[in-house]
Amino acid sequence: GFESRFEADSSDLQSLEAAAVIYARMQDYSKAAELLDTLTSARPDDVEAWRLLGESRLLNADAAKSVTAYEKAIALSPNNQTVITGLVDAYVANSQQSKAVKYLTDLRDKILAQAGADQATRPAAAIAVAAPAAAPAVEAASSSDAADAAAMDSAAATAAALPGSDGTTNADATTTSSSSEAADN
Repeated sequence: GFESRFEADSSDLQSLEAAAVIYARMQDYSKAAELLDTLTSARPDDVEAWRLLGESRLLNADAAKSVTAYEKAIALSPNNQTVITGLVDAYVANSQQSKAVKYLTDLRDKILAQAGADQATRPAAAIAVAAPAAAPAVEAASSSDAADAAAMDSAAATAAALPGSDGTTNADATTTSSSSEAADN
């Protein structure tokens, strides 16, 4: 099986990653994290390995180490929605709600600044979608601790407004697919 293949050749990083994913799916997050520690040492620029390590540690109730792994992943891929959501979840699990809110607020400000800078080149609909999507995080940050939970829920909306490599946002893609579905009907 996958374990014997990896044990026979510990430099086989593909088998190492596969074994880590299998352990995670079997909910043996401790073993998955152990293998992912080895993988991230061998491939320190592998965003997915860092993300998986953060997720495995979070699911293994090791929030502090989860934050560390997600912070490394976000440094490598700052617009990755899955990593952003994982980092915010890890902050919350590590009782760092104020840090999660600050991260989301800073992200919102970045999105709004980018929208302003790109206003001449981006469709008006994308700008209209990007700004309100991130707004709940800022509103929640200014009201109370109870509102911190609402700010956490806005992580997905904030991340959806991030520009992709082609300059469109995920909200643009949703709008485009909805428009094309309507046109097909």
